[in-house]
Amino acid sequence: MDKANNKLVIIYSHAEQDEQLTARLLSHLAILQRQGLVQQIWHRGLIPAGEEAETALQRALRESDIIVSLISNDYFDEFFGLLEDALHREDEGEAEAFAIVLRDCLWEEYPLLQGRKVLPPDGKPISSRDWDSADQPYRQVAEGLLRHLRREGRAAPAPLPKEEAESPDGASYQPPGPEEVQRFRESLLRRLEVLDRETHWNPEDYLHINALAHQQKGKSFQKKAVSLDKAILKNRDTPSFLIIGEPGSGKSVALRELARKLLGAGQGEQIPLYINLRDWYTTENWAPGQPPGPESLEGFILSSLLEGQPPATQAFIRRHYRELYRRGRFFFLFDSFDETPAVIDSYEHSPLIDKLSEVIYLYGLDGGNRLLLASREFKRPTSRFAAGLSLHLRPLGEEMVIESLEKAGFRESTIQQLYNHHNLRPLIKNPFSLSLVKDYLKNNAEQLPPHQLALYESCIHNRLDARVLAEEYRLRPADIIHTARAIAAFLFDDPRYGLAVELQELNRRLKGHPLNATIKLLRDQRLARLGKGRFSFIHRKFHEYFVALNFRENPEALPVEDIPLDARNRDALVLYCEIAEEETARKVIRYCWEETQKLACEPSPDEAWLLQPGLSKKERQKRLKKARPRKIIIDNRYYQSVNCLRFLVDGFISRKDLLEPYSRELSEFILVNTELGDDLILQKFLIEAIALLPQEEAERLIVRIFDKLTLAPNPYLQESLANASRYLDKLSAPVLQHLARFYFLRTKSLGYPTSKDIRTLKLSDNFRPLARFLQVREAEKWLFLLAVILGGVYLLDPFQGGIDGWQWMVPVILFEAALFVFVVIPWFSVVFLSYMFRLSDTKTRVFMATIVSLLVLYLLFMSHMDSMDAGFLSAPEGSLPLGSKVAVWAYNIIIVLGLVWGIISIIYTAFLGYKYYLKDLPRFRKIRRELRPATPREEIAGHFRSLQSGYYRKKYIRLLREREVAPTGEWPDGKPPYEKGDEASGMLAQLEEKWRNLVPRSS
Repeated sequence: MDKANNKLVIIYSHAEQDEQLTARLLSHLAILQRQGLVQQIWHRGLIPAGEEAETALQRALRESDIIVSLISNDYFDEFFGLLEDALHREDEGEAEAFAIVLRDCLWEEYPLLQGRKVLPPDGKPISSRDWDSADQPYRQVAEGLLRHLRREGRAAPAPLPKEEAESPDGASYQPPGPEEVQRFRESLLRRLEVLDRETHWNPEDYLHINALAHQQKGKSFQKKAVSLDKAILKNRDTPSFLIIGEPGSGKSVALRELARKLLGAGQGEQIPLYINLRDWYTTENWAPGQPPGPESLEGFILSSLLEGQPPATQAFIRRHYRELYRRGRFFFLFDSFDETPAVIDSYEHSPLIDKLSEVIYLYGLDGGNRLLLASREFKRPTSRFAAGLSLHLRPLGEEMVIESLEKAGFRESTIQQLYNHHNLRPLIKNPFSLSLVKDYLKNNAEQLPPHQLALYESCIHNRLDARVLAEEYRLRPADIIHTARAIAAFLFDDPRYGLAVELQELNRRLKGHPLNATIKLLRDQRLARLGKGRFSFIHRKFHEYFVALNFRENPEALPVEDIPLDARNRDALVLYCEIAEEETARKVIRYCWEETQKLACEPSPDEAWLLQPGLSKKERQKRLKKARPRKIIIDNRYYQSVNCLRFLVDGFISRKDLLEPYSRELSEFILVNTELGDDLILQKFLIEAIALLPQEEAERLIVRIFDKLTLAPNPYLQESLANASRYLDKLSAPVLQHLARFYFLRTKSLGYPTSKDIRTLKLSDNFRPLARFLQVREAEKWLFLLAVILGGVYLLDPFQGGIDGWQWMVPVILFEAALFVFVVIPWFSVVFLSYMFRLSDTKTRVFMATIVSLLVLYLLFMSHMDSMDAGFLSAPEGSLPLGSKVAVWAYNIIIVLGLVWGIISIIYTAFLGYKYYLKDLPRFRKIRRELRPATPREEIAGHFRSLQSGYYRKKYIRLLREREVAPTGEWPDGKPPYEKGDEASGMLAQLEEKWRNLVPRSS
């Protein structure tokens, strides 16, 4: 190509700022024409009068040999297609293409610009204020074009400085000293501080995140609830860790806090390197047959560490990284495995994920380094990543949430209102959602949001400064919201995309929107993520928020068919239903209820006589023992019905008045399938749906189902009943009675709550009476201990008879000793009996009062006995008054019955141990040895049924959890092998929920 015939075409947007910058640039580029390097410099100012601008521009592009695109947000919005054409012509050898960055924009995020000729050097915008002079950027652009056109731009790069060129293995290499390493640690710490500022995170708000630690010791596994950072800091000999947690559970914050603590440790500790894998974008074409290798991973790590660091730190990294790695001086903290480009674009069990797991594992542990990898459950690392310690993040505990809210300075009344808000209370167990709630309360004078949608709306509007938008972008917040809605709609409507999309694809599809300005603003305000040309919202909930806004604008096009399929629009529809117009909301309710009723089952022949009205509790329970169950058919229709039922609870719990037309049918549907249904998972979801019923009917069902569960206690269902009670208004006495008997007394060690438990319960209006009861019960514990101490003092008699009147202590101590049983069986407590007395009906009160009266009479008789020496029990009957005779005989009878009961219990327990436990032990050991990561459900059913004792069945379910077994196939009878609906069956049902992806999504 003859240089003298070259034609240079400049393309820039119609924005006023671009025209001013372009005019100044043209004056600096005139040297190209004066030097004879180009024949003409063409720009829009040369369009002949009367000719269409687009036609003239297309003709100039066809005739040009050099194309210069002046990059800005407005340029991308107007001329993205022209940029693609120019780069395509360069790839075909028809022209040369340059990109000159006029204003700050996201040019580096476009893969089509990677490896291209970009000016000024490093893509620093001409409009930046960091230049030494106003003309410096224009001079650098002109010099760059001059060098290239003179063929000087292809010269070999300048040699590395001597210290960088020398190999660490060379004789001249000097390892870093302690002071250099300490300065490197400090630079890494500053880098973490920058990340905290970018994510609007204050380390002082950090909460110690709890996790379940699964660690293998020989052939067995240990499971323990631990604090995440303490577990990692304590296990210094463990080389590799795996952290699993749902989006928003606090993985990234926890990893940065861990890195901060490790950086503050002594010089001998390994250096923590926090690396977010979601930014691992390369030009390589990753595929199962061509996975990324360790060289690619190392290159990404180095680029991440070098990014944004000052020259001295960059020189340290380039010179010493390899040697420090070879000596095992690093502790790699890899975040967001599931968002790695290779993973997010693959299906869940892709061989590429398997290979990537192996690459990270082998590289991270090479040379004695340590490794931690964080991911969500979906698309998690495979078994190729053999973690020494696996930690599963749990939702925030109640006390942690309260601690966080108190540290933020919120009033007790505000925290109490929050705990009584039906829609917000489940959200605050997630760190991400909790942060949104706290921000809303701060920005709205501690007023609670009316619905979930208001949380995201407040967050976005507080981050989009209208003044800055108007001055720098000539945009309004509404323009940004409108464009973000268009992006969200595009991602949800196109099945090719999940939560991320290439920027160039957005530019092709969303012309006419201020796309690049919107993306830049969303990124800067930490509402979106960018990584080498791919865009995604910072959290899927923001994505769903914008989709819900689209639904509000166009309710006629609601994708209700996604509800039974639990598809991508489902959670956005939940947000929308909280604010939907009443007519639209009723249509959604009708659709869901009709789909729910399509549940397939084989009716029980006992339904008619069992569910007839007027049956007493005793008669109903008698019939339930003999009733044949209603067989629920597990098929696609089953899952569609369950998904619709769950949606009604999630979307309309705060608008349950809209379900009143269906309350009678829903009540009957719940009752028949919980009392007679044979599927525990369905029963659990039906129990949760009780909260949708009117107060009186809901309480009737709760009491009736609690009564049914007394035949076969099942914590899996009873816990759901207690949770459903939270959504009702003030609870009646029968419901409180059942809750007191089961939920609190059963679940607390030795029947005693902790002060934190009591405080949490007092925040709920419904459970405040129970909290007061537990406070009194706590006092009873100390009184009991005091009585034992006084009894010991009396028996030892340190005063040697110096204190009169001690004889009355003997019957009291004997009575308290008898009540020692209440430590094992809590409802024998005096406080519990008195509380039940207050809640009970008249008939029960008379019975309880009679028993208590007899106990009081016994105490009175014993306290008025004249003789309290050791031989009073063998005294002649004639020497005792009638009352004392009755008391002695009553005491002897109690002692004898207690001994007989104890002997029978020991014999019966030994018999059960021989019949069940001893036989189950070898079976369980064999099952544990043979258990595989991918076990067929038919085999799991065989194992479960072969174990006769509830103890070993529960132990087997825990083993399935700890080994993280992924079952295959179907159950032999179409559903899990529930045995009598006991606790082990409930645990299996809970595990099947997870296997079938029926667990609620993390907020």
